[in-house]
Amino acid sequence: MQKIGSITNTADSNGEFTNGKVATGVSPTILDAAWFNTIQRELENIVVGGGGTLDPLNDKQVLLALKAIFLQSSQVITQQIISGVATITTIMDKLVIIEGYSSVQTFVDNALVFVLPVAMPSSNFTMLANDTGPGLFVLSMSPISAGTVQIYAKNSVGEANPQIGFKYICIGVK
Repeated sequence: MQKIGSITNTADSNGEFTNGKVATGVSPTILDAAWFNTIQRELENIVVGGGGTLDPLNDKQVLLALKAIFLQSSQVITQQIISGVATITTIMDKLVIIEGYSSVQTFVDNALVFVLPVAMPSSNFTMLANDTGPGLFVLSMSPISAGTVQIYAKNSVGEANPQIGFKYICIGVK
């Protein structure tokens, strides 16, 4: 995710917003469209990654998507607790998190297929993409094995599954 300081030089030394003090020569932070577009793409990825579709009349989509994502993960953890595989005290030891960058995928059945550099212990994981670049949108990401993800995406002119690179985070259960 971009901080405002990566888009404009009117941010403070930490790359954060400033009200400025014009009388002392400190300009207020310019609110550039590129930053707002970054935030919009981040929020869109949460909604779509949570299984939703964008609805301009619904102001609770991000909340609902986060609940869906966390519910899915908690169901896996709950099932492990019920089956005796894990206890609440050991759940944090059971989480796997992989962060990385994908620049190369292959097409299979009209979807991009991305192989993780390190396989998750199972296909029970959630993968979120961010920083796909301007005009690129990841519509959905579905694990198809412990180390492979199926990705549906489009670009700003509506072409399905363009060759994209993106930063991602995978959260799964050991």
